[in-house]
Amino acid sequence: MQHAGDVTTTRRTGLVVAALATLLWLLFAVALLTADPDDGANIGAGLAALLALGLSVVASLTNLASLRDARAAGTTAAERLTATERGAGVLAVLSSACLVAFLALDPYADSDVVRMTTLAVGVGAFLLSTAGFAMTARARR
Repeated sequence: MQHAGDVTTTRRTGLVVAALATLLWLLFAVALLTADPDDGANIGAGLAALLALGLSVVASLTNLASLRDARAAGTTAAERLTATERGAGVLAVLSSACLVAFLALDPYADSDVVRMTTLAVGVGAFLLSTAGFAMTARARR
């Protein structure tokens, strides 16, 4: 039986997937910042973003599942979810919702502000959520 003080396999898996997604978001940012705007669309950046988006949602959902595992294992007040874990969970839900909404929004709309803002909020919430999950995993070791 696993105690809540231990890092679960689910949490560990979620953090590994989140690390991969974070590397892809970094690759996406570098590709955008270093590309010449006159060259047109950067296919590599688009592919990195698409892969990062999918991995981010998977990582967020996996880390959310790890909260359920930790809550079920916790029997005493000291073993229950911390405020950081609850906050990371809320950010994971926000991130997933924004990233899925980004895909659902019309890319050919007159203004791209809503779509880009949704992406930025989704990525930011994902990174903050991942940091929260990683901090609590490190603290529980």
